[in-house]
This record gives sequence, C-alpha cells and structure tokens, in this order.
Amino acid sequence: MKTITIALIVIIFSINGMGQSNIHRDISTFDYSNLSWTEAFDSLHACMSLRYPYTEWKAIDWPEKETITRPLIIDAQNSSDTIAFIQYLFEYLYQIPDGHVDLVGDLDSFKQSKIAGSYGFNMLPLDDGTVVASFVPEESPAYIAGLRSGDQILKWNGTHIDSVGSKEYLNYYRNYATTDGRLFSRYLMLSRDPVNTVAEIAFLSNQSKVESTITLTAFDDSMEMYLIGIYNTAQPINIDSLVYYDVLENNVGYLYIAAEMEEGITPEEIIQSPDFIKVQDAITFFNNNDIDKL
Repeated sequence: MKTITIALIVIIFSINGMGQSNIHRDISTFDYSNLSWTEAFDSLHACMSLRYPYTEWKAIDWPEKETITRPLIIDAQNSSDTIAFIQYLFEYLYQIPDGHVDLVGDLDSFKQSKIAGSYGFNMLPLDDGTVVASFVPEESPAYIAGLRSGDQILKWNGTHIDSVGSKEYLNYYRNYATTDGRLFSRYLMLSRDPVNTVAEIAFLSNQSKVESTITLTAFDDSMEMYLIGIYNTAQPINIDSLVYYDVLENNVGYLYIAAEMEEGITPEEIIQSPDFIKVQDAITFFNNNDIDKL
C-alpha cells in the first residue's frame, strides 16, 4: 500500500481551567503514516469528531459522515486507488463549512487532474437565485459560441443549474465557511473540469431573451479563469482609487472595491472618505442607468 503524506490543517480550540484559549498546532501526535488508509481514516474521524469545537454550531453529523465515507475509503484501499482515496478525503473534509479545515501536501497533480480545464467563462449566483455568466473573454470558446456576460445559465448537461450534484463543483483549492462563500465557490468550480471534458450548457440571453444550448470542451487555461474568479476582477485594471466601477457588455454593472483599511480608522472616517463616497456615486450611477445586474 502506497504511503501518502497529507497534512490536515485544522485549528482546534479548547478552554483550560483559567479560561485561556489553547491552540493545538502540533500535528506530530496525529501521524497516521504507518497505518493503512482505512485505519488512518478511522483515526482521523475519531480525532475530528472528538476535538472539533464547532460540531453543534455547524450541525455536523459525524456518524453520518463516517457511514458515507468509510466504505469508499475501504474500496479505495482494496483497489490501491490513490486518486480515489484523496478524492474521498476532500469530500469528507469539505462537507465541513470551515475555512481552517483543509488538505495540504503534494496534491497539485491531483488537483490539476480534476480542474485544470476551463470552459472559457465564469459564473456567479445573484441575490434573486439566478446564475449568470460573470466573465466571458472575447477570445474564449464560450464567447465564440454565443455566451455573453450577464446571460442566465439554465442547465448544465441537461440538469437544472440548481440541481447539479455537489461532486461536480468541489473546490480542491479552498474550503469556505459561509453560505455565501460556498455558493460563490459552487459556481466558480462548476465551470472547471478535467481538460477535454465536454459539457452542454443551456442559457438565456440577457439581450435577446432567447434560450440557446452550446457544447464546450474544457481547455487548459493554466488556472487563469479560476484566479480571475477568486479575485473578482473582470480584467486587469490600473487605478489609483480603491473603488472602480464600469458597465460591461450586456448592460452588466461592474464594481471593484479593494479590501484595504488603515488600522484604527473609525466608522465616521470611513463614510467621509473619498472611496466610500465613490461607492455611493457608483450605486447612483447604476440606478440612473437601469443596471439590473451587478
């Protein structure tokens, strides 16, 4: 059985008798490298279910997680399938909504095998529950096929966009704690697949209101579209202000706010700052120009 070196990064808090927080960072006591994959999973699960401090708050059903994952780990061990083993660990851990729970190690080749391909566009969920194409570069296959920024994504491979299975959008690079973060990640990752994977996408044009279906093949983009999605920039911009706004194709509003703040600044100083005023200007601009998607 091949030994796989993976570190689970999770910060576990406990309260001692003096009311002080202790952070247990030493993972040497959790070295399962000499165990079989199933034994290692059993040890990991026992540790997590016992020590994880937010079980009740995050409503984590540890017995259910074990029931689902343990048979998969056994199958991976019996077939010596390293890829499947890592996949099941990701699925197990990323069901925990916590940005401090992650897998690290020599996993780049695994991640690349799963999400190295882009379909040439990114998606974002809107407050009304719809999902739209947020960025479609003009040179991309998606743009050439007719998809534009602001178009509503309806179906993915014949399945309604809201009903696509969780394994189809697992983010192997980052775990998210919040509902909004996980929803953002869901649609960012859905547009990534192994290179040469073929997907059928049904969408509603924001301009013509005509429904169309296109077939795209995932291509190696060196993770460029993923990085654009993570940093929320539709294109490289060089600006002096921390706030930038514009109107993109199909009458889609674009608002960029750099998350920078001086230490010790007060709320009163914030609302009087030029950048805060510029945000208000942007909102007024969008309202005056009937921008209904941002």
